[in-house]
Amino acid sequence: MFGFRAVEGVVERLRVDGKGYRVGGVTVPIVPAAVIFDSKGDETDKHLPDHSWGYLAYERRSTKLPVGGVWVGRGDSQ
Repeated sequence: MFGFRAVEGVVERLRVDGKGYRVGGVTVPIVPAAVIFDSKGDETDKHLPDHSWGYLAYERRSTKLPVGGVWVGRGDSQ
């Protein structure tokens, strides 16, 4: 499921940080997700998003939202 694999990294980071919805004695990370996959990869899997992308996104999270000029960012900025 390509981009949805990155969500796993966010869920794991939330779990490690103890963030989420408390159910009994367990904290359940809740991550709503939608994915636009527009990466121009090659025939290998080396360019496909995985959990490490989500983990990195969590680490770099911010309240600022930059809008790009290429790929999906280009469409969002017009």
